[in-house]
Amino acid sequence: MHLPLFVLFVAVALFASSKAASQRAPYDPNFGIDDPRTLTVNGTQLAYVERGKGAPVVVVHGSASDFRVWQSFVKEASSKYRVFAYSRRYFYPNPSSRTLPKFQGPTDVKDLIAFIEALRVGPVHLVGHSSGGHASLIVAAERPELIRTLVVAEGGFLGGPGAPNAGVDSSSKARALLEAGKDEEAVRTFVDEIGGAGTFDRLLESDRRRMLDNRMALGLPLSPPPNCQQVGLLRMPILLVTGADSPPFLQAGVKGLSDCNPAAKRVTVPKAAHAMHIDNPAVFNAAVIRFLNENER
Repeated sequence: MHLPLFVLFVAVALFASSKAASQRAPYDPNFGIDDPRTLTVNGTQLAYVERGKGAPVVVVHGSASDFRVWQSFVKEASSKYRVFAYSRRYFYPNPSSRTLPKFQGPTDVKDLIAFIEALRVGPVHLVGHSSGGHASLIVAAERPELIRTLVVAEGGFLGGPGAPNAGVDSSSKARALLEAGKDEEAVRTFVDEIGGAGTFDRLLESDRRRMLDNRMALGLPLSPPPNCQQVGLLRMPILLVTGADSPPFLQAGVKGLSDCNPAAKRVTVPKAAHAMHIDNPAVFNAAVIRFLNENER
């Protein structure tokens, strides 16, 4: 079965606490926009940026995001690695992000597999955040020969279908508003129902713009997650990352993955919520790059 709308529950913590905001790196909304490369996979065009030389690293963004959220990581990691950051189907600046799609089913996993194969760089270090981490985990289970190491930052969603999930109802409402042509109201409704009244207006202008740029993906379905046994059979080095201030249900998801695969390493990013790669990029980047260095071969 699909996981329609489930993707957007992860945005609960995109609206990070004030403790996290002071750690944020400068954000350039035009990062990679002037010179994106493109690959056509599964009948759609995917924009990406490529920086650096060395072993390949593919980074996969989550909801309400696109490749721009990785700019700090790309800058740091590309001093040693060849880093590819792409925007998923229906996400900015891809052509598919410009109109409201009629979703026919999940495309997250098959597109990621096709993207890695199209790069023709051999097995990659795969770093996925949120719903991008969910897709990355499934790819690792289905096509382990494509993966050198796996980093999952609060993705996978193995940790509890009964957990409170404000994103499901709010994303349904947002989708209905999008279909009525009320784009900004759709994003505002989604954000405020999750983060509380007025949350959208308190966001940085760059964050509001990014969410509006990616509004067409509201309600995007996800592929079903691997089961605990499949996670336990993964043999590539794994790092599980969580934000210290992330909601309990997201932290429970990380714990679920860790319980299924005790060999996986874990790291908690202080002064950060779900968007830990934006909230506290110095610690996030250092932890992930150290893990990659330890497992380079």
